[in-house]
Amino acid sequence: MTTVAPPAPVSLPDFYAALPRLPGGTLPLSADQRRAVEHDFALPLWVIAGPGTGKTHTLVWLTLKRLLVDGVPPQRLMLTTFTRKAATELRTRLIHGRQALVDAGLRGAGKLDLSQVMLGTLHELASDVLQRERYPETLRVRLLGDELTQQFFVRRTRNPLMDCDDLKFWQRFSMCKDSDVFPPNKAKRAEFAGKLFNRMTENSVDLGLMRASGEPHFILLVGAYERYLHDLHAGHRTDQSLMQRHFLEYLKSPAGQAWVADGLTVVVDEYQDTNPIQEEIYFTLAGGRGDLTVVGDDDQSLYRFRGATVEALTNYDDACQHFLGRKPAPLYLTENRRSHPQIVAWVNAFIGGHPEMNDPVVRVRAPGKPPLVARADVSGTYPAVAVVAEADNPTAAGKVAGLVADLVHGGLVSDASQVALLTFSTRESTQGIGAYTDAIRAQGLEVYNPRSKQAHLDARALALVGAFSVLLDPDYAPVNLVAPLPRGVPEYLVKARTAFQDLLDTGRHDDLWDYVVNSQEAVRQSTIDPDWPYLTRTGKQGEVTLSSLLFKLLSYEPFASDLRDPAIGERLKALNLILAEYEALFSDGRIKLAPHPGGGAQVDGWTLYNFYSVFVEGFHDGLNDPEDAEASLQPGMVNVMTIHQSKGLEFEVVIVLRPDRQPFVSDTHQLEDEFHAFSQSPTRPARRRTQDERAAEDTIRLFFVAYSRARRLLVVAGQLTPDTAPAWDRVMGGAYASGLIRQKNDLTTLGAHPL
Repeated sequence: MTTVAPPAPVSLPDFYAALPRLPGGTLPLSADQRRAVEHDFALPLWVIAGPGTGKTHTLVWLTLKRLLVDGVPPQRLMLTTFTRKAATELRTRLIHGRQALVDAGLRGAGKLDLSQVMLGTLHELASDVLQRERYPETLRVRLLGDELTQQFFVRRTRNPLMDCDDLKFWQRFSMCKDSDVFPPNKAKRAEFAGKLFNRMTENSVDLGLMRASGEPHFILLVGAYERYLHDLHAGHRTDQSLMQRHFLEYLKSPAGQAWVADGLTVVVDEYQDTNPIQEEIYFTLAGGRGDLTVVGDDDQSLYRFRGATVEALTNYDDACQHFLGRKPAPLYLTENRRSHPQIVAWVNAFIGGHPEMNDPVVRVRAPGKPPLVARADVSGTYPAVAVVAEADNPTAAGKVAGLVADLVHGGLVSDASQVALLTFSTRESTQGIGAYTDAIRAQGLEVYNPRSKQAHLDARALALVGAFSVLLDPDYAPVNLVAPLPRGVPEYLVKARTAFQDLLDTGRHDDLWDYVVNSQEAVRQSTIDPDWPYLTRTGKQGEVTLSSLLFKLLSYEPFASDLRDPAIGERLKALNLILAEYEALFSDGRIKLAPHPGGGAQVDGWTLYNFYSVFVEGFHDGLNDPEDAEASLQPGMVNVMTIHQSKGLEFEVVIVLRPDRQPFVSDTHQLEDEFHAFSQSPTRPARRRTQDERAAEDTIRLFFVAYSRARRLLVVAGQLTPDTAPAWDRVMGGAYASGLIRQKNDLTTLGAHPL
């Protein structure tokens, strides 16, 4: 790659003079943001940025200042963030900021080549650097791109944990209940194995120490992990977590040390979601110069279940002292430019009032953190924070639906997509939020719920799976298969095949049925070649794969039109992506043939069994729908999403549903305790807080994120009974919420205050 020389540095006064001005003619940086931008990096920078305080805005101008004023070469600046979507947003805003400087006539801005900046998630950047530097461990290696693909690999390679029938082993790591009498099924074992392996990698677990403990469960786990590493190496594959380990190994090698020695400027966004191995990577990248900026908010740390440790941010000063021999410069962004003053007052009272968030020994929050200050151009005397608390969910749902209808039909919001229903789980069931989504649809409003975990039950997705099954296995019966299917899969296949038949019974899809029948006949009439017993096209013009069959099915109606539907289309695409990953691990999707008892050929029994027990089960086991990386919202549709999914977004109206549904003590908290003795980190807390305390932290941070998404109206809605009262007390902040909450009846005044 050709490297373009960076433009000659400009002065800081010239940089400020060229900054584009916001409406009203004020400089688009607060005093605290300016201090961040002007930092001289004699010390590392530690930026704590609360919700709505312009974190991304600050990052953009800080980065442009480093490039244009400080003269950092673009190819030596690394800017990382937690998700691809956030990276795309940063890249777009950097481009727009650069263009604004060009339009303002800043000398050298037009020559700044932002394409040379290393910008992306750490996984992406690690992969890019390792490929560019031709690191042997990652050359010509295929990445297991997600958790489901990793599970397919664990099953395909028959990891020892797949055959672990020791119930006590699984119970120890909270991966089945103490009351269970049987160990997890194969699919769950693969899921749990992947989780265990990922945590061992991300926490840099010392395998020698774990084995030396002498505990049989740890010895078994070490052996299974080492087997997993061996199988990955033999199969020329790696996973997301191990890509980071490879990167750290490279950085510590002579070649990596030489690369770092040239000087890197490292800027890390969403640092509260960092895990121990990432923490070490960032400090190794920064080298002895310590040109390191971390930006985040401990109160918005949501990803403990993925291995994140909020202590990386709250104890960042200890890490700097450990790795660099000096403390960082702390800086707080507190001016909230998003929310109504009542909402800002509410979130301040909520996060600061919980005793669980204050500990005299362990830093649960960043030290000396000031409250948010309301600076948004949002006003009005209406009650901006309200509660709908009813004796049952259907009653609460009816009131919520009426409120949403009033807002949308009354023109109080410009579009239904400015209303967001946020919840712990978006599963639309009687035990979930089904009453609320049903009530809103009954008001004539559309709901967009891309994380409902209902993709596998969508009528079209079911029909597509059913069509696939009927095509490959016209004589399907569980007793005909070579081995029993996992629990739930036979029933799911019956639903899928029935959904396909229901589609055909409409009488509008004869061409689809003709294709399925003709394909069945083509299989039956195939000649089995002993040297290559796989299904081929007529005249042996290439192989027939599972993906090619799926593409053909998708070309027929109604599936072809469904692909253009924002909800159904994404579900069908998800099924296609999962199939592609399945094919990569199971015979490249080839369809092996075997003799049919009645003459001719049929699909081989083990091919069918793997298709059903691995691919179909993977889809049927509560798959999350994908979220489009470019457009999370659909115009004209009320948004339903998990609180996790809402992070980084804002809405005019936020309604938090089912406050009684909260994080709980889980395998995540148990794994933290189990692996604590075998991993080291300079930010590891001096005292291990209990699992209950950490689960409480997770709940409080989760609802803090939910509440702080709202610009003009925040509503908390659900069932309030003696049983749910303790949960409500936590999400209401206990006594600290008094005086800040109005009942739903007061919302009638909203008509005079358009949102």
